[in-house]
Amino acid sequence: DREPGLLYGDGGTGKSLLGLACLFSLASGETVAGMQPTEQAVGPGLYLDWETSKDESQERLAALCQGLGLPGPPVVHYERHFRALREIIRSVRKTVDRLNIQNVIIDSVGGACGGEPETAEVALGFFSALRQIDANIFAIHHIPKDQKRGPFGSVYFRNYSRSVWRIKAWQDEEQAGPLKMALFHEKANTGRHHRPIGIQADIEADPDGRWRSVRLTRQDAITSEPEMSEGLTGDIIHHLRENGD
Repeated sequence: DREPGLLYGDGGTGKSLLGLACLFSLASGETVAGMQPTEQAVGPGLYLDWETSKDESQERLAALCQGLGLPGPPVVHYERHFRALREIIRSVRKTVDRLNIQNVIIDSVGGACGGEPETAEVALGFFSALRQIDANIFAIHHIPKDQKRGPFGSVYFRNYSRSVWRIKAWQDEEQAGPLKMALFHEKANTGRHHRPIGIQADIEADPDGRWRSVRLTRQDAITSEPEMSEGLTGDIIHHLRENGD
């Protein structure tokens, strides 16, 4: 299934970390946070980045390796971009073909759009570019501060994604404890909605704040904690009104 998926949420909720972890799992075949990739999906990954840097991504991949006790990172390729995806799509397609890329993460949609995500023209142009990439694609997107639900921008971001996940996260006020993440499956074009997924990230850093080790563990009980469930009743009602089920 080559149709794109979407993961969206507020800033600081671990979206980029989960994107890298997914590529890590799919490239290595290793189980990460209790999720085992299918044999058909395992293969080289490509991280298309509009937000951070290669050094930060490599640091996080090395920390994931350390957390899993692996000698080195799997084959995850990286490209830093500044122009809209539609403007560089020929180059991206060549990279995917040359390296036999099977899985792609877009981080994030706002930068990859190269325009105002609120407009249908920009959103449709983004998905037109995505459909030219022969790989499994998952795009990371944001939610504005004044918006309680739904990915930022045009309704096409939800409508044109085959699978949509929303992420919430919580950490203590001093950010000294683990990062607790809850994922809620809001849309599935095929099959049933997945049950909520809880993931805990235990991050060990050096005195300068550089990540040394990241351990991701599956803890679905996280999804029912008060910090995660706050506001979910309204979200569920909104979903039922929109989908009629």
